[in-house]
Amino acid sequence: ASFLNARGHLFTTIRDQTDSASPNNYSFGIRLKEESSATSPQQPQQISNLSSRSSETDRMISKHIESLITEYLSASGGETSSRNIGRYLAANAALNMSNHRPSRTALQQLKENYGSLASYLSCHNDIFSTVQENNFQNASGDDPSSQHAFGVRLKQE
Repeated sequence: ASFLNARGHLFTTIRDQTDSASPNNYSFGIRLKEESSATSPQQPQQISNLSSRSSETDRMISKHIESLITEYLSASGGETSSRNIGRYLAANAALNMSNHRPSRTALQQLKENYGSLASYLSCHNDIFSTVQENNFQNASGDDPSSQHAFGVRLKQE
């Protein structure tokens, strides 16, 4: 949701009328805004500059997260659980951009930009691969199995 909020000029969220019947239903759809409502005709250059700065910021954040995950995987013998990567990212600082709170963690930054570790990894499948939990063997046995856990491997260069 924070990813969509940060890019509200591009996306709109939609809910089906039947969804509102249950107060515990938080599902929603995503729709790309039409060109005319996504950009303001009075400020096309400003939006273009913001887009290029945002794109450069996104690349810097992606590289920072990539380096942290690679560092942890290398120290772990090239393979570990998604939960351990999440813990490592939570223990490390986010890339400090001038317009963000400096006390954020790398995990918070990943979630704000990608939504989840799985989403980040699928965008970077040239560097990382995921392994189904039943195929993933945690050698140390210190990470109990979770319903959502999966293994992560560093691909060989």
